[in-house]
Amino acid sequence: MIGKTIKVDLRACETTGVTAGYIGEINHRKLEVYPPDDLKSADYFMIAFEINGETCRTPVTMIGNTRVQVSLAPPVTSQSLVGMTLEGYREDRTILGKSRMISLRFLPSASGEPGDFTGPPGPPGVGVPPGGEDGQVLTKASAEDYDTHWTDHEICPVLEIPYETTAMLLAGNEPPGEAEDGEMTYAEAMSILTGNETPGEAEDDEIPYWLAKQILHGGAE
Repeated sequence: MIGKTIKVDLRACETTGVTAGYIGEINHRKLEVYPPDDLKSADYFMIAFEINGETCRTPVTMIGNTRVQVSLAPPVTSQSLVGMTLEGYREDRTILGKSRMISLRFLPSASGEPGDFTGPPGPPGVGVPPGGEDGQVLTKASAEDYDTHWTDHEICPVLEIPYETTAMLLAGNEPPGEAEDGEMTYAEAMSILTGNETPGEAEDDEIPYWLAKQILHGGAE
């Protein structure tokens, strides 16, 4: 099991590389580096990672006066092997020196350890069943998982209301009852529906009484 903190002691000459975690990890482990003796007088440090032939520098956090620390995340953890160099700088931002390069190894994610983000492809999913016609939709055939089939898409039918009912709703009273306060008469409601007085002829921008009646109750008299 790889620890949460990966220690690299650059004071030890035999250190050439360490296993730093798993491919794809994001801030799951911290790299803690002890500077070599010739960099101890540096005012601050940077870590330079060599990734696919390119150098990526990142600032570090000082832990007391003895070591520095940085979290490991992509693009560093995107490779199986990354070079790492500790760079020491003076206060005026001139470089004091560099450590030797060591290797950081990241294990394949198929190990199943924490931080395991990638692995071999899994089996194909259930997906959408074949078949179906133009305009059909996929619906559940039962409560069982993945039990679906193609069905015709049913359009909700339009509710037809008789003309007389519509007029009564507008008038607020049954014909031929008298209108009460705040209500309109049945005849007034019919006039609004047709755009002209019954049984008068339709004028410009109006629809005839008979046509309004048909539209209101689906064309039936």
